Amino acid sequence: MLSAAASSTTETLETNFAAVHFVAGEDGEYLITVSGSQYRSTVSCWEVPLRGSQAFCVAQLEDQASHYLFELVCNEDPDSQGTFCLQTNLEVPSLRVYSLDKFHGRFVALSVDVPVIPDASVLLLRGNFILFDNLQVYDWKMDRLLSLSISSDDPDVEDLVLGAKYINGYFLIVRRHSGVLVKAPNPTSPAVQGDPGLIIHWDFHAIQTAIYVQDPFYRDQTTGWPKVPITILLRGFEVIKQVDLLATVPSTAGPSRDTNDTPEAGVALHVINNRLIPIVPSHAEMLVGPSGKGIWLETRNITRKHATYPARCIVGFSVRREHDEEACASAAYQPPGNVVEMCKSEVFVQRLGSCELARRRYGLGCVAFEDTVGRIAFIGRDGTLQILDYA
Repeated sequence: MLSAAASSTTETLETNFAAVHFVAGEDGEYLITVSGSQYRSTVSCWEVPLRGSQAFCVAQLEDQASHYLFELVCNEDPDSQGTFCLQTNLEVPSLRVYSLDKFHGRFVALSVDVPVIPDASVLLLRGNFILFDNLQVYDWKMDRLLSLSISSDDPDVEDLVLGAKYINGYFLIVRRHSGVLVKAPNPTSPAVQGDPGLIIHWDFHAIQTAIYVQDPFYRDQTTGWPKVPITILLRGFEVIKQVDLLATVPSTAGPSRDTNDTPEAGVALHVINNRLIPIVPSHAEMLVGPSGKGIWLETRNITRKHATYPARCIVGFSVRREHDEEACASAAYQPPGNVVEMCKSEVFVQRLGSCELARRRYGLGCVAFEDTVGRIAFIGRDGTLQILDYA
C-alpha cells in the first residue's frame, strides 16, 4: 500500500505542462509529457532516475501549428518500447503512432496519418490494437480498421463507454450501465469482426471507471487468465460501486501471448461481489494498477498546527483479496471477492485557494501513476510537473 510517511519529492520540472504519462515497462523512470498550447504543442520524453540524478529530456517532438492536439495515449504493453498514438483534430482528424528511440534520442513514426471519425477518441492502445470509444479497432501494423461485434439484443449498445482493458485476447469494455467482454479481432482471419460478447448489466449510473486486472506474471499459466477476481470500480456522484468478476475458462482455452491471437474456447464472467463505497462529491481521477495499488483525488479539510483549511488531496488505496477465516468455515461460504482498503493518511496535500474552492476548478490535476515502484506524477496549478516516490 502507498505510505505517505515514506514519501519524497524526486523532481520538479519547470515548464507549462498539460499532460503526463508513464512509459509502460520502464519502472516509472521514463515519462511522456505534453507542453505548450493546444494549437502548438511539444511532446517530450523525460528520464527521471529512481533516487538518482536530475531529470533530463531524452526526445522531443514539436507539433506543427496547423494541427490541433486532441489526445495522446500510451501503449499499455510493457514490451511496447515507449509506443504511443497522437491524435490531432482540426480540419481532418487524424492519428499517428510513434515509438521512442532512446539510443538516438528521438521519436520514430511507425504509421502514416490515419483518418479517424470526428469526435471519436482513443480508449485504449495495447500492442497493435487501438480501441476507439465507438468500439472500432484499428490495427496500426496491418493498417486495417476493424469493428467489434456486440450482441444485437444489447439495450446499452449506444451507451457511453468509460474505459477498457485488454485481457488475454479479449477486450473488457465498461460502459455507463453495463460491461461487455468481447474477443479482440484477428487481423489474419478473413472475418473482420470479433465474436459477440458477454454482457453484464448493473443498476448504477457511472461517470468514471477504474479496472483492476492482476499482473500477467501472477496469472494462471494454463489459461492466461487472472487467478483473483477482476474488480471494476464505478464512480457515481456520491458513491463507488465495486463489481468483482470471476473468470471461468474451459480447460481447452490456452493463454494468448500475442495481441493477434485469441483463445478458441469461450470465457464466462460471473459477478461474485457487489459493494458500495461512500465518497465525497469532489472525488475525481481514479487510477489503479496491476499490483492493486491505486489513487484518487478528493477535497478534504486538513488540520495542521491548530489550523484547518481545505486542500486537494491524493488519496491512496489498495485492492486486495478478501480473506475471512470465519466466513470460510461457514456452510454458506461463497468465493471471496476483493476488498478496497484505504490509506490511513493522505498521500499528498495541496492547499486550495479561494478561487479554486468557489469555482471547483482545481489546480491539482492530470495525475499519472506507476504502481510498480510507487511513483506518482502530477501537474500543479502553476503548470509545473512534480514526481513523487512512495514506499
